[in-house]
Amino acid sequence: MADQGYLDAEQLAEAARLAATAIVLVPQPSEVLPELVPGLEQGTLGDDDELTAACSVPAADRAGAIRSSGTALAADRGTACYQGEDGAGLLRVDRDGGALTLLGATDVLRNDRVDESGNAALALGLLGEQPRLVWYLPSVDDVEGAATLGELSPPWVVPFSLLAIGTGVAAAIWRGRRFGPLVVEPLPVTVRAGETTEGRARMYARADARGHALDQLRMGALRRIARVLGLDRAVGYEAVVDRAAQVTGRPVEELRRLLVDEQPGGDARLVEIAQALQHLERQVEQALGRP
Repeated sequence: MADQGYLDAEQLAEAARLAATAIVLVPQPSEVLPELVPGLEQGTLGDDDELTAACSVPAADRAGAIRSSGTALAADRGTACYQGEDGAGLLRVDRDGGALTLLGATDVLRNDRVDESGNAALALGLLGEQPRLVWYLPSVDDVEGAATLGELSPPWVVPFSLLAIGTGVAAAIWRGRRFGPLVVEPLPVTVRAGETTEGRARMYARADARGHALDQLRMGALRRIARVLGLDRAVGYEAVVDRAAQVTGRPVEELRRLLVDEQPGGDARLVEIAQALQHLERQVEQALGRP
């Protein structure tokens, strides 16, 4: 049983009485321990000192030396093991029906120190003396007369909480309500998709922006040719030109001039380049066996 300071002397005595044969108590420094073991004095064990058993308790004799911090115990009665300056790390007291072992050297049960010296052997020896082990860890629920959360809260907490919940529900209803069904209004004008392209073309014509118009045509052609060739969308135009030249058998310089370099000298040449781009797209599709 690990005592965390939640039990009083009467509860500790009752827990010890309920143990059929033996009980191992892992205590924290407490004012009620002397009532369980009359004349018990408590101190502090050193952290780095190696403590030798030097007693007749079988589990301690088999384990040998240990390293542990914790509570040092001293009493006029019982068997003391692992003696330090302020007391022993283990004290076994005979009682009616069995033995009570106070294990003040608590580090022997810690995972990070169980591999030091004989810590593991002592822990297994003490807890494995009986065929059945019951581990009891007291909590705040064991404290007699412990106040509940409601008792500790100020009297205004409950009505304030209810008011906050009601306000939240009302706000959710207010913000979530509908003002009526959605109204579908037809658009006054239906715009054909092709009109956008035609309108952009007329703007380019009025601005005499042949270069910008050709750039748009070339970007579209490069994108479609790359898709037909199975190239990634992020690939550069050089890769598209090289691959198209391989597929069609046309010179790389010719395709580069068509797809990138040449600038139209007039509207007639712009039309010729646009037609040449369409022809190149058809060539690529035919070379790959696409209709």
